[in-house]
Amino acid sequence: MEVAFGGTAAAKAPSMETTLSMLENGLDRRLPMDRRVAFAILLAPTQRMDLAAEQVRQCNEQLNERSVRSLSAGQLNGTLYLGKVFGSPIADEKERAIAPGLLPAASRAQLAGAATR
Repeated sequence: MEVAFGGTAAAKAPSMETTLSMLENGLDRRLPMDRRVAFAILLAPTQRMDLAAEQVRQCNEQLNERSVRSLSAGQLNGTLYLGKVFGSPIADEKERAIAPGLLPAASRAQLAGAATR
């Protein structure tokens, strides 16, 4: 399965090495929500689906009203999209219902057409 996001592999290489090192050393345990989302989005196009799926699972288990509203539209869209792809939706039913409404209409439409695992 390939997940497409913008950017080139060369542009992501240095940050990917840092990300993988952090994950391998368990330094992601206390990540703020926006950083965990960024990790998941960064990992997905590199075909490190195992690591991306774990970050998405953790994000979607921890999301609450405050954190859902604190994410940028891009971060929230990435979380919802990857949650759909990996079969790991936002755990809290209330937040799962609220989240898509915080996205621009074009992002909601794109999300509606996203494939699931």
